[in-house]
Amino acid sequence: MKRERRVIATTRVDRHYTRISRGAFEDTVSTSDGRYKPILIEHDWRIPPVGRWWPAEVVAEPDGEFSLVAENELFEPGDENLPCTDGREFKPIAPREKEVAISVGPEFLTVEGKPLIQELGRLTGRRPGFEARKSAEPPDVVVISVGVFILGQVAQGFVQALTADVYAQIKRAIGSLFATRARPEREQHLKLDLFFERQGVQVMLIQADTTPIGVEAALGRGITELDELLPALLADIPELRLVVTEYTPRGVRICYGLRRDGIPLRLGRAQKQA
Repeated sequence: MKRERRVIATTRVDRHYTRISRGAFEDTVSTSDGRYKPILIEHDWRIPPVGRWWPAEVVAEPDGEFSLVAENELFEPGDENLPCTDGREFKPIAPREKEVAISVGPEFLTVEGKPLIQELGRLTGRRPGFEARKSAEPPDVVVISVGVFILGQVAQGFVQALTADVYAQIKRAIGSLFATRARPEREQHLKLDLFFERQGVQVMLIQADTTPIGVEAALGRGITELDELLPALLADIPELRLVVTEYTPRGVRICYGLRRDGIPLRLGRAQKQA
């Protein structure tokens, strides 16, 4: 595993005309709690991480700005065979039980998008969050985070958390929100984050078809398929902390998993190695 120390973000205004405050960097360092974070390609969770990192320190720059410096470890072939003995871990941060949280990227803060974001806040009872992403062309994303679920009862849990009528309204609002983006030519993702407290596992379902029909399919049939897939999968790999799936025209596809030390696994082949 190759190690390096690198600046991953600064307080300077970026190409998307946004900036991150020094306080946000300091919070990242102070609250990291020894957690590994994945190094992703263009913030696309469907692609296995190429490494892992953790925030090290905030450094003052000569021009008065500040940088967030990270310790990076880049994966190499064979790392999946290493034992999980490192004390630092990748740990999902789950919402409270039955809490539904929605966050959006800055591209949705348009005249047409803001009323829909406010509507999502009203429906969930919680103000939507903001997805800050530092890369050249990250996908436009709407994230729904829900917890805590029981294996095999995800669909039932949604109805209990939201009621069927509110859930239907949320799906319609998200489908409409994707049509308001400032740059509709960019790639877009709907990402559903589910948390299973008993197993200590986070499951992502990503849908790249963000038309109203695509949103409905992922949040309907996609969830039903997860109920069928997950119980056996999570029971077989005790070191698993994250499962990434994608909803496709053929149904749910399992992309990969992450061990508790942040190393990716090809699910279905690597269970015995974990």
